[in-house]
Amino acid sequence: MDLNVLVRGQSNALLFADRGGAAALERGLEARLGAGVDVHMLYQWGTNTSTIHSGTAFMRWDTDGQQASLLRYVRALPASTKDDPTATVWMHNEFDQENVSLTRDAWLSEVRADAALVRGALGQDAATTPYTFVPIRYPTGNNFAPIGDGMAALDADASFNAEISWAAQSLAMDGDGWANGSHMGDADAVKLGGDLAASMAETLRPLVSGSAPPPTTTPPPTTTPPPATNQPTSTTIGTGPDTLVLKISQDAYQGNAQYTVQVDGRQIGGTLTASALRSAGQSDTVTVAGDWAGGAHTATVTFLNDAWGGSASTDRNLYVNGATYNGATLSNATAALEREGPARLSFTDTDPAPPGPQPPTTQPSNPQPANLTVGSGPDKLVLSISQDAYQGSAQYTVQVDGRQVGGTLTASALRSAGQHDTVTVQGDWAGGRHTATVNFLNDAWGGSTGTDRNLYLDGATYNNAAVSGATASLMSNVPDEN
Repeated sequence: MDLNVLVRGQSNALLFADRGGAAALERGLEARLGAGVDVHMLYQWGTNTSTIHSGTAFMRWDTDGQQASLLRYVRALPASTKDDPTATVWMHNEFDQENVSLTRDAWLSEVRADAALVRGALGQDAATTPYTFVPIRYPTGNNFAPIGDGMAALDADASFNAEISWAAQSLAMDGDGWANGSHMGDADAVKLGGDLAASMAETLRPLVSGSAPPPTTTPPPTTTPPPATNQPTSTTIGTGPDTLVLKISQDAYQGNAQYTVQVDGRQIGGTLTASALRSAGQSDTVTVAGDWAGGAHTATVTFLNDAWGGSASTDRNLYVNGATYNGATLSNATAALEREGPARLSFTDTDPAPPGPQPPTTQPSNPQPANLTVGSGPDKLVLSISQDAYQGSAQYTVQVDGRQVGGTLTASALRSAGQHDTVTVQGDWAGGRHTATVNFLNDAWGGSTGTDRNLYLDGATYNNAAVSGATASLMSNVPDEN
């Protein structure tokens, strides 16, 4: 018995296929479906017959050519392959959730039209072509609700034959070099393949036995979230006579919210985990101890692990409910962090300023533009990079299609001087669309203009041709993709 699994989506679908996830899914399905079942994984990227297209939004596939590429791939399959039952693993939602005007009905209409074309190209109907939607936990964009609601509608529609797997919500997403980033890591890909095999096997088993598959409306058991504790906690981090006391709560979903605390750009303590639930009207108490000089200071609470399951009750968020400094209440010290990123609050220490000259920062003296080359190969992506330096220079990494090229890079040229570093990224990339990502690693903020570390992408060329739209101002540790 031959069975096809078609993988489609964006950069995380590419990583899933390339980093062992597809192989793990194939092995897992064959082991669970029994002897005589031969699973064929169908996917391709980097060509004009690709099923996977990094850096795209599905809602534009029909106009930007990606849908035509997918259909060319399916139509070119051997007739004997197109005759076999074909499951689709769908990993779209990343860029679409950045579209604040997206509606459920618009998404549903596009998906139904697309599925009809793919099923027509296979010469099959819904009964033998089930869909598994796999939402990816992505740190940018917060308009997932229309997509999640649309997936749920298709899950409930027996005539469409679809299910939702939330397996990807538990991934570390450390493919960018840190947890809770934009891309899955190697271990993530393999784990996701195994988890999908466990759930999809039950959906596909009737196809193997020759009967129509019953639609599944229950999420796979491996993704059932652990119960969250709702008891407020008290934690002290740092040492010193001054105390900044934060009141923290969360909306818990598939685990508790995690965060870090910085003062004047320097992290205090490690990664903290929220406990108190906002819905219960309670807060954790986090005492940040230090010895801060007289004057203005900035504290930053950075939310690390946003998660969204498609509804208000399946959403992980972090809240700063208030703060005091040395017993005095701080004004405007509240924030609702509904996506990963920082919330900043200011406080002032009334101690007299120390006499004499202040200690020098590590601001580079007389910086000169640098010329760097990373990677190897005939193709050249040349980036123009500059920075605002504060307490040291900006650091960053460069990825192409989710793979890091070179190590951690350090900016030299100052934007204020009108100069830029030249970073040549070399590789051997196949024809087609590719995505380069510049990841800013060490944001810092001192509370005023001139005490802010930022990174800038000032332009780019690819094989000597200018890349349109290749500029970005990175004011926080959020990657820019072009």
